Amino acid sequence: MTRTQRQKPYGSMLIISDLHLGSPNCNAEGILETLRNTRFETLVINGDAYDNPNLHRLRRPHREVLSYIWNLHNRRKEVVWIRGNHDGDILPLFNEWLTEIVVGTPHGKLAVLHGHQFDHFIRKYPITTEIASRTYYYVQRFVKSHRFSEYVKYTSKSWLDVIRRVRVRAIDYAQRNDYRFVACGHVHHREVFTEDDITYINSGSFMDRAQGGVLINWDPNHFEIRENPCMSQQSFDELGNVSHHVADVRGDPPQSDPVEVLHIVLPGSTLIHN
Repeated sequence: MTRTQRQKPYGSMLIISDLHLGSPNCNAEGILETLRNTRFETLVINGDAYDNPNLHRLRRPHREVLSYIWNLHNRRKEVVWIRGNHDGDILPLFNEWLTEIVVGTPHGKLAVLHGHQFDHFIRKYPITTEIASRTYYYVQRFVKSHRFSEYVKYTSKSWLDVIRRVRVRAIDYAQRNDYRFVACGHVHHREVFTEDDITYINSGSFMDRAQGGVLINWDPNHFEIRENPCMSQQSFDELGNVSHHVADVRGDPPQSDPVEVLHIVLPGSTLIHN
């Protein structure tokens, strides 16, 4: 199910994805830190909130995350649940699962969907995918090294070229549907990438030591993306204007240290430091 919202002249949206609640290596502490220290109007949980339909795997920190999200809902925060490939038939805490949400902004439409739709391998080889998923679960459970599980996940994603393939197909999807921005998860790799006037956003994951999430703020003259949404204001100001990193990028992104904050300065717009 796709929900399309009318244009909002002002907005503040926190997108988090791939929480994998129930996984031994879920970074529940990082999820709570991000939710508690980020100002936003709308929270979008962009797929794979759960690691597995077996809710008996949920530990106390995972239940604390769900409790905090429930409290946000009770405080009248808008919370949107996007279904990912791991969520199965689990019902969300409230509202309903969506496949995609499309929000109008003064700078173009923003579409948010999990991104597994662009991963043809899991659709073509579901049995292999299930075996790999179960194997990875036991690696997390019995090998107490975050570095090793990170290495296994990154190696599999790199071997299948999933990060690039999902990015390319998401940008193509956005072009065909007249979206200016498209936000995904799924690949556990946070990035912001612009090609042919389409900006692809990936919110990363909260697995092992990763603390993903992106915060998107906009008004009529300004569209801003923060890759580290709970960064302190002082750290944010020190980074300054790094809009050139996404202004006109072609091909694969440069292999450099990740940029904490990315600004997109649109034609005729003014960069604003909050």
